[in-house]
Amino acid sequence: MPRVEWPREKAHHLTTLFAIKAKKGKNSLVQKQIEQYTSNFAKDWLNSVMSESLKYRAYVQKILKENNLPQELQYLPVIESSYKISALSKSGAYGMWQFMKNSISPFNIRINSWMDERKDPWLSTNAAVKKLKENYDYLGSWELALAAYNCGLGAINRTIKKAGKSDFWYLKIKYFLSYKLTFGGRYGFGPGK
Repeated sequence: MPRVEWPREKAHHLTTLFAIKAKKGKNSLVQKQIEQYTSNFAKDWLNSVMSESLKYRAYVQKILKENNLPQELQYLPVIESSYKISALSKSGAYGMWQFMKNSISPFNIRINSWMDERKDPWLSTNAAVKKLKENYDYLGSWELALAAYNCGLGAINRTIKKAGKSDFWYLKIKYFLSYKLTFGGRYGFGPGK
């Protein structure tokens, strides 16, 4: 597999998944992630993941474009699963996009004794894009839409109701949202994992 160089400015795309509107260096939580993902160890890890992801990213990019979604979302599987279609989390999330069994029915992904379509990179990409679009359309914020991708729309709605505000950074800084929920993939991938 060819080595894909991952320059420092590209690593910023990973952190913009949770800070699309935040400016680099203006938020200590974002800055911490930028530093983590631009370390020497992380660059080697990212080169490996990005090389492995080449076989899927063109399709992910195409589906994001067709749905008018930010291209930065192509990096979500880096965080969720290192783009591994067989990634299985401790909580049972499976596949490149880390779908739980209880979250697949609206997306026509099937599981039976012969197959688990969460492992299909094409079907799961279509489902993930649909889920992300629905989250964004409902919440109006990519930061909240991504948090809802990890914990569910209902959990984010309960958090917003409890906090009385729907600002992601307020919810994050005031500890209404956990670090793992907002900055850690469920599979446990990422530099230092």
